[in-house]
Amino acid sequence: MTMNIDIRSLHTKISQLKAMVAKAPVHPEAPEEIKHILKAAPLMLQNIEDALRVKGNNPKEFKLLKDMLDQAETFIDWAVGTVTGITTLETIKSGKGTDPSLATDQRLLNRIIKFMTTKIDGPTYLTLVREFAGEDAVQGETVYMDPGEEVEAFSQWMIHDINLPGESQCLIELFAKSESGNLPADELDLLVARLADRPSIYKVVKKEKDQSRGLYLVQDLLAPDFVLRIRDKATSQTLVVGSIFMARAIPIDAKDHLYSLMGKIASYPEKLWAILAAAIDGWSREYFEKNQKNTAQDFFRTHHARLRQEIRNIVEQHS
Repeated sequence: MTMNIDIRSLHTKISQLKAMVAKAPVHPEAPEEIKHILKAAPLMLQNIEDALRVKGNNPKEFKLLKDMLDQAETFIDWAVGTVTGITTLETIKSGKGTDPSLATDQRLLNRIIKFMTTKIDGPTYLTLVREFAGEDAVQGETVYMDPGEEVEAFSQWMIHDINLPGESQCLIELFAKSESGNLPADELDLLVARLADRPSIYKVVKKEKDQSRGLYLVQDLLAPDFVLRIRDKATSQTLVVGSIFMARAIPIDAKDHLYSLMGKIASYPEKLWAILAAAIDGWSREYFEKNQKNTAQDFFRTHHARLRQEIRNIVEQHS
């Protein structure tokens, strides 16, 4: 029965990947390797699906096919993410990104990205990618980052955490100063909330028995006296008490002291945190000796890229 369930889950994943590829036509401005992946993906997925029907009940063959599908998913995610980014940027530059029919968060993000294009040119962008994701993340003019969690984290880092070259404020602060007077009320409210973000490393300390409301409590591991109340239905289903993750908490209800989470949340094993905590302890002592009036959030913003690099190093060493 378990094998049949596993086979069904792979067929479901194949169907999802086929749909992703179908919605991401090959873009003429995409790098050649991206074009190749998108052109080859339909036949590759069909071959895996056909082999699964014939050989899926053999445990060794099933494992081989699952590994092949996992690798295919990684490449397809990257390719689809790349062409989606190109298309989104073209839409924003054309002025269509502020379509009032879009959701509030998408309209605001598109405005911020359009504003970003006036502040960051191509070479600067690639320099920032290297700083955040390492030298290997850029080959020529092609960026190699996980299109899910890593790209999302990079975008947040550029918008919220760093002062761009030649600027004295981060991008979202520059955007607020320049554009607040031009925003509709719903986007302005969301912008104010995002300016009050709390980026950190969090640990789930309590969950409600009834998860229909998606409420749980997290402890800020960089400022352990702070416990935040989170309302987030998606992560309430995947995180458990003890889960440790890096995230950006955004206030959504000042009266009830409620927060939501931005981005894709990846839970870290406790062993990883035990190793990472030792490095953080040394960095934070050095940081706060020089910046005694700063907060844990200031420390996070300064060390965000360094934290992620350390996590990658730990995972590579212990994989």
